[in-house]
Amino acid sequence: MLESFTGNSVIRASVCCAALLVVGCGSDSDDGSFKPPTGTTVDLSGAVTTGPLPLADVDVTLFQAGSPDTPVSMATTNSAGLYTVAVLSDTPVSRSYDVAGFAVQNTLYQAFTTDTGGLDVDLTTDTVANSFIETAFPGLGFELVDKAWLAISIVDSDGEELGGITLTTDPGVENGGALDCDGLYSGSDTTIACEPARIAPMYLAYFDADAEIGISASDGAIIFSGSAPVRVGELTVLTLAR
Repeated sequence: MLESFTGNSVIRASVCCAALLVVGCGSDSDDGSFKPPTGTTVDLSGAVTTGPLPLADVDVTLFQAGSPDTPVSMATTNSAGLYTVAVLSDTPVSRSYDVAGFAVQNTLYQAFTTDTGGLDVDLTTDTVANSFIETAFPGLGFELVDKAWLAISIVDSDGEELGGITLTTDPGVENGGALDCDGLYSGSDTTIACEPARIAPMYLAYFDADAEIGISASDGAIIFSGSAPVRVGELTVLTLAR
């Protein structure tokens, strides 16, 4: 699984309704890192890159549903861009990837019951993120630091974009929605499939403040329901694979 702000392969999440479980938070350890609370834990692992290059010293932090500002576990990537971080089994968490010069990138809340690898992410620089924002919303003067950003793409099992999917959030977005094939906000919340696939996300919207948001996707019937955190100055990036 490759998570990326650009392109159309970000989170390979099952497109189905998800019930979220809220449990207690972790605590500081003697070395200053965060460890999950006592209980059955699983290891999450992956690689962090920028294009073909590994990124070292990226902070990978887990936040639990219901406590979006309280880290429950964290790790730092090694020189090869690899990380392993522990989390309580069957506890929905969002992963946050943070390193200087790159947009902080957050994920959907997901629960894991077994050790899970391949949770890879490809980070984009602040400059590139701002270029996508400017293209989507020309003339507004907003940058990454000004709003809490949500980027979504929806793909089929072959990684091809799916058009005609309406995305809604609760609370609703301040502005934004589906992007056209040139990366411009289309004025609609219904996705547009492009061939070849665009390098921008299919959907880009913003919120004025930090929030935990519900996200649903529908083609007449609900095909996905989940939640994620959004934070001012950061990107929450999802690809839903149907």
